[in-house]
Amino acid sequence: STMQPAREDQPQASSSHRAIMVADLVKFSSLMQEDKDAGVKLLAAFEKVVRSEIEGCANAGIAARVVKWLGDGALGTVLDVENAVKCALRIQRRAKESVPALKIRIGIHDGPVIDFAHKQDAQCVQDVAGHAVNLTFRIEQYADSGGIAITKHAFDLVQGHEIMWHDERSLKKARWWRGFVSVKNIRGWTSLYLIAPTGWSPSVWKWVRWIGRKLFPWKVEWKPRAWKVVKWLGVG
Repeated sequence: STMQPAREDQPQASSSHRAIMVADLVKFSSLMQEDKDAGVKLLAAFEKVVRSEIEGCANAGIAARVVKWLGDGALGTVLDVENAVKCALRIQRRAKESVPALKIRIGIHDGPVIDFAHKQDAQCVQDVAGHAVNLTFRIEQYADSGGIAITKHAFDLVQGHEIMWHDERSLKKARWWRGFVSVKNIRGWTSLYLIAPTGWSPSVWKWVRWIGRKLFPWKVEWKPRAWKVVKWLGVG
């Protein structure tokens, strides 16, 4: 059979390997219901922080861009995982310092990405797709407010690098293994790490509290003892 020539309006695709980063505002929908004006201001601050840090990577000669804005979220690609993690950490740090009310979750994965262009409102729009992109969207929902969710595959690429988190804490001390998670519409299990804003995850604290109540039901002030255990484990 003869090959048909591509139509002018047919998407043109190419494939490359990059780090994918997905960020979104925590509890934005409920905020818009309670205070629309505050929600709009927070969304503007979110876009400013994310755009500034990703463009900062690009200005430093690192291939990075915001692919598209998705209401209260953003999809971006970065040259490699190390720079994606550094960019995500800067986003979280800047959000915390400049707009304390700005709570962001970020997901990071690494894999092949399909780049394609399509027409939207008579304009040519550059977009990305693929399994790696879909997985990044799914794992981002596991991140804590102010934190980062990253697949083990991606984390293994940077765990030997000296990347610093808040309080000059090494990334190794600030992360904990979430375990294997089953995400919607993705076959198999995904091994996931969480990088928490304060060095360990609020999700872990929920488990510590539950265990503490079971072990010391007669104790009102069991929290200091739990913290001793946390410090001993080296995650606090």
